[in-house]
Amino acid sequence: MSEPTERVCLDCGMALSEDETWCCADCCAFYEMTDPHADMTGDDDE
Repeated sequence: MSEPTERVCLDCGMALSEDETWCCADCCAFYEMTDPHADMTGDDDE
């Protein structure tokens, strides 16, 4: 299965930049404000 040509935020649907993985910076900031334990960076190593 091929990756879609345009990656979008899983929350709001806006296009993601190269350094964003699952959600845009605005949604990430919102989740960090509402849940300080939310990790939206996509780092699965820990």
